[in-house]
Amino acid sequence: MVHNHEPIGGALVQIMIDGAVHEALTDLNGYFAFSTQLKPGAEVQGEVEFEGIKPAGFITHVGESAVVKVEPAAGEKMGIIGQRQFALDADDYAGDSAADYAENYWRNGNGNFTDFSSYGGDCTNFASQAILAGLADSSNGWTVYSARRDYQDDGYSGNDWWYSSSRNRAMPEWAGADGLYTYLKTQGNNPRYSGLQVQIVQRGGGPDPSEYEEGDIISLVRNGDAYHSMVVVNEGWWQWSTKVAYRNSDEGSPARKAISRLSRDARQDDWWVFRPTGFED
Repeated sequence: MVHNHEPIGGALVQIMIDGAVHEALTDLNGYFAFSTQLKPGAEVQGEVEFEGIKPAGFITHVGESAVVKVEPAAGEKMGIIGQRQFALDADDYAGDSAADYAENYWRNGNGNFTDFSSYGGDCTNFASQAILAGLADSSNGWTVYSARRDYQDDGYSGNDWWYSSSRNRAMPEWAGADGLYTYLKTQGNNPRYSGLQVQIVQRGGGPDPSEYEEGDIISLVRNGDAYHSMVVVNEGWWQWSTKVAYRNSDEGSPARKAISRLSRDARQDDWWVFRPTGFED
């Protein structure tokens, strides 16, 4: 989600996208509305005609009426309009806290949450907890558990994500691999939905760890259905240097290991990788 500490709606934008110049106005959420059809992955260069801002990044979402969300390139900010930040708010999801939480609890779990190991596996319940840790910016088990009521997406039936107790939670989104995968994919494809804000880093294919960051959530998909969830806990350019953590699943007992040490079948499945960016009430 593009966040703004003060409204910036109405700024005229001239942006070059894949070599073509487009003009648009920003809305209060920092979205650009174009009259032409665009696609995710297009490279963006341009200038906001207000205090000379020059955003550079890439298109991550295209919604109805060609409303486009532009995110900054890696390690860059869009810029500042006066004191008005026009960029992703990096504090909304702390990937390092999500990774630290996963490092702390992959082996024995966080006893404050229900353990679903005897109910088909605990991997997705654990991945959801890591997301919550990133939102709460904490790796402490009690702090993360206490924050669960602050981040409950129960906006509409069929695509929710929340946890109050073992019997009072979003099902299957919180603890089911395919449920969480469907939720994250839906949120990523619809950036104006409330709830968890998500960037889709990878849409299938084999593992591409050069794109992964700490706190990213990986869904392994086979024949169209996700069967396993993992958390990136150490980023690197290679499969041997990028490490993931997970609780028990079809991949076996709880583990923290390099991607290269996952089973051959897992590495040949479709990898969907999601990066939470915040939470919108």
